[in-house]
Amino acid sequence: MRATLMLAVIAAGLASACASTATNYQPATAQNPHGYAESMLEENKARITFSGNSSTELATVKKYVLFRAAELTLNSGYDYFVMIDRGVESSAEYRTKGPVRPRFGGGELEQSGASYEAMADITMFRGMKPDILPNAYDAHQVQRNLDAGIVRPTKNQT
Repeated sequence: MRATLMLAVIAAGLASACASTATNYQPATAQNPHGYAESMLEENKARITFSGNSSTELATVKKYVLFRAAELTLNSGYDYFVMIDRGVESSAEYRTKGPVRPRFGGGELEQSGASYEAMADITMFRGMKPDILPNAYDAHQVQRNLDAGIVRPTKNQT
């Protein structure tokens, strides 16, 4: 009985630890919707998204979208990109705390975490980035400057 209880406590702790890990920089899949995705809108235009779990900070989600924009730009043979449109969506989960008594108003609500999804529409170009465009980014510089802060999955996590 004690061994079963101890195993249940350990399993719950491991599940909780796994759930509290921030989303790595990785492609989103049908099995794991957290990560980046893009769709080409035209030959040099794309929509990029990054969806983080409830342990991924908003700043990280925004950084990963910018990094993916630079990566896609370079992989497509372009040098810089212009952010045409960008946005962030957030969602929060709530749970009740304490006894639930629907007749008397129920228990307290507490937020269990917010998750964020950032989106950006970009147009990619070849050549030198014009300094007069405030939403233009040199893809080489963005990739070089952000690369050290990008957390990729380890071989065991993929």
